[in-house]
Amino acid sequence: MTMKFIRIKDEKLLPKRLVENNKDRSYPVERFYQYMATVLTDGQGNFNPFEYLNLIIEEEHNEIIGYLWYSINILENEVFINTISVDKAHRKNGQVLNWVLQELETALENTDFDCVKTLSSRSAWHKNNGFDPSKYVLLEYKLYKAGAGNGQDKR
Repeated sequence: MTMKFIRIKDEKLLPKRLVENNKDRSYPVERFYQYMATVLTDGQGNFNPFEYLNLIIEEEHNEIIGYLWYSINILENEVFINTISVDKAHRKNGQVLNWVLQELETALENTDFDCVKTLSSRSAWHKNNGFDPSKYVLLEYKLYKAGAGNGQDKR
């Protein structure tokens, strides 16, 4: 199977099923599309150089089988993978995801970026595919708002 990336700046080209398939998603699909409409371009129709939304195309049938969304952090010289989503029928036991990571590495080869980070609930897969645990720990602080009816006392 031959694949290619196509970077898009119109979020409506991304099939909804691929966003719905993102198991780590904690936001409504509609909010994803609203957000993408604000960050993919610079307001004048040019690509935003810090946000990349790429369709993954299976070339033989010219079929959209997934997408890769990543952000560039020039302050830290790193790339942050927000989402990799591939239709289950096209995953090929992780081969497609490995291809995505190889393509990303090739695309970044002649840049100053020296790290790719991601956040996932499937750390075992990531560790098996070259990711190391970060020195940083994700922490959460829940906001308790007055009148929210959450039954929580103020701290």
